Amino acid sequence: MSFGYAVLGAVVETEILRCGMDPQLGFFHQPEHGRPSLMLDLLEEFRPLIDQLVLRLFNRRQLGRADFDHRTGQPLADILADEPPLGEPSEPIDALLDEPSGPQRSTPAEPNPDQSFRTPEPALQPAAPVVGVYLNETGRKVFLTEFFRRLRERMHYIPRNASLEFRDIVREQVYHLARVIEGKQPHYVPFVPG
Repeated sequence: MSFGYAVLGAVVETEILRCGMDPQLGFFHQPEHGRPSLMLDLLEEFRPLIDQLVLRLFNRRQLGRADFDHRTGQPLADILADEPPLGEPSEPIDALLDEPSGPQRSTPAEPNPDQSFRTPEPALQPAAPVVGVYLNETGRKVFLTEFFRRLRERMHYIPRNASLEFRDIVREQVYHLARVIEGKQPHYVPFVPG
C-alpha cells in the first residue's frame, strides 16, 4: 500500500505544481523541510482508492508471495544503538591499517594422524532479521499497469455532475482547493467516491 500511496502522491504533487501552489505548505501535515505537506493533505481523501486497488490485485491473484522480496539486514534501531560516541573510531585502528601491528598469526598446525578426522560442525549463525518487504520487478509491473488503468477509470464527480477519469478528479480537487484558498468558493468539499 505504501508503494501505491507514493505513486499516487507523485500524481497529486504534479497536479499541485500545475495549479501553481506550493506542495510544501499544507494544512493538516505540519510543514517540514522536504515534506510535501499539501500533497499529503490531498492524498488522504484518495487513500481508499489505493486500498481498493491493492485488495483487488490480491483477490484476483494478480499479486502474490512470489511478487515480493524480503530484505534482510541490521534493523535501524540496532544500527543507531551501535553508534560509537563522537570522537571514537568505529573500528580498531589495526583493522584500518594495511599491516596489522599486533602479533602475526601462524599457519594452522598440521592435523595429528592419530586423531580421527572429523569435520567441525558449522557454527549456527543467527538469521539476519527481515527489515523490509518490497515489490520485486514483476510485482511493480503488475501494480503500475493496474494503477494507471485505475487512473483512467471513470467515476461520478458530484460537483460537476459528470463522469470523469480518476486523474481528472484529482486535478479538479486541487483546483477546487485553490479556489477555496483564493476565497472564490466558501469551503472545501473532499471527494467521496459514489
